[in-house]
Formats: sequence, C-alpha cells, structure tokens
Amino acid sequence: MQVFVAKNGQQTGPFEADQVIEMIKSRELKPDDFVWHTELADWQPASSIFDFSVAGQTSPAASMHAAALGVKPSTPGTAPGASESFSFDHRAAWQQATAKPASASAAPAGRGQRLVAGFVDSFVFAVAVAPALLISLAGAHAESIGGIVAGVFLGVLCAVTLAVIQLRMLTKEGQTIGKRAMSVRIVTFEGEENPGFGKAVVLRGVVPGAIGAIPIVGGIFSLVDILFIFRSDKRCIHDLLAGTKVVLARPA
Repeated sequence: MQVFVAKNGQQTGPFEADQVIEMIKSRELKPDDFVWHTELADWQPASSIFDFSVAGQTSPAASMHAAALGVKPSTPGTAPGASESFSFDHRAAWQQATAKPASASAAPAGRGQRLVAGFVDSFVFAVAVAPALLISLAGAHAESIGGIVAGVFLGVLCAVTLAVIQLRMLTKEGQTIGKRAMSVRIVTFEGEENPGFGKAVVLRGVVPGAIGAIPIVGGIFSLVDILFIFRSDKRCIHDLLAGTKVVLARPA
C-alpha cells in the first residue's frame, strides 16, 4: 500500500509505510498533516492513521496494516488519548490542506494594461493583413481581377494564420500576443489555473461575439461588457460567463 501526503498546500508521494515511519521519527510528518491511500474514501489526518506517540516503536509492517485498514495501530500499554486524534470534516480539511496561501494569489491586471493589450492585438492584426489589402487595392486600381483575388487570398491566409497562433496561445497559456506583451494572462477565477480552450476562447470570445452580433441588443451588450471592467474586481461580463479573470503574469 502506498501512501500520499499533503502538507502546506503541497501533495507528495507515494511513500512506502517504512518511509512514512521515518518521516514521523524525523518530525517531517506531523499529526495534523494529511495522508491518503486507495483504501481510504478521503484524505485523513496522519494522526488518525499512524500512532505518533510510539513512532519509534511502531514497525513498518504494523503501520502498513493500519494504513490498509484506515485505522490507527493499537499499542499495548499506550494510555488512551496519548495519541493525537480529533473529529473533522474530511472535505473541508482537505481543501484547507491544499488551499493556496492568500499571498500566492496573482494581482489583478490593471485596466490600462488590458486596454493596451487589446490595442496591440488589433495593431498586430492590421499589420498582418496590410500587405494583402495593398495588393487588393493595387489590383482594383489596375482593374486586375488576378490582383484582387491574390490580395484577398493573401489576406485570408494571413488572418487565419494569426488566428491559429492566437488561439493556441490562449489555449496553452491564457495569453494573446497583446497580453503577453503587457505581461498579463487569463486564469480561472477559482484556483488561478489555465482556463483552456473552452473558457478562454469559447466562453470569453465566441459566446460574447455571437451575442454582440445580434442587432441592437448586441450593441448594448458589447458596451455593457466593456464597462464592467470598472467593477471593483475588474471582471467584464465575458469573464463572469467564463469564470475567469485577468491577472499579472508571474515570471517563469
């Protein structure tokens, strides 16, 4: 039976029982740290699985047997209550054990940073399609169908290529070119993890874009969506829809 350990918000393991005993002896594992193995339904305090009062006398085999049963090993001559134990809410205890420290939360991105990031993305798009537009205009001026078609084809190719790059960055990193330039990124509101394609692209981009395309109502929605950035948490409607927020990117 292999044992996993959770302490200070970090999960480590798996460990063999004799390794856990050594961790107890060296005080590396404490009674209020959490342990789990496949025979347990949920994470439990180490003190409810291993007997800390006789750590130096408990054999690995006895501890392994206790871990398999999900109970504390019994030791003859040990006074009741000598080992640390307590009742608790398993789920709440595990959430507390793995919760990020408040200081680890990333700072929200500034409104100016998000605005500039949007301008950068727009500028990059304009630069990407500018040559195609010039070719199309030149073809139209010369009344050349071939020139117009070549310009349109090049424009579509550049736009699609840029879109693929941006979508890949959003999916993998929660950033566009503009957001990377401004050192900000999209993360999930709870957990501050990479939102992935569904949240970063579909819920933050496709869904608001589809609503915005609705006549009259869409225009009002788009305006209100932008104005929501002046909320205290700086989350727009598309952030609320996707369960995301924009924060300062931590250095790699």
